[in-house]
Amino acid sequence: MVDQIQKTQGLTELRLPMRLVEEFVDAERSPDDFTAALMQRLQHADVGGNGKRAALANLASRVRDIAKL
Repeated sequence: MVDQIQKTQGLTELRLPMRLVEEFVDAERSPDDFTAALMQRLQHADVGGNGKRAALANLASRVRDIAKL
């Protein structure tokens, strides 16, 4: 299969993340599995980012409250 892909003419600037190749293509897993795993990582990162934003907003509010005293 790799030989067929290498011989195929067309897009020459196609770049794939090495993680995709190593963990999914080489392991004969579906690219859909890669997409699902990536989405899950992004969702976890977003939740963490939201928590940090909320904590900083809370800190800013407390600092403003203390500064008013």
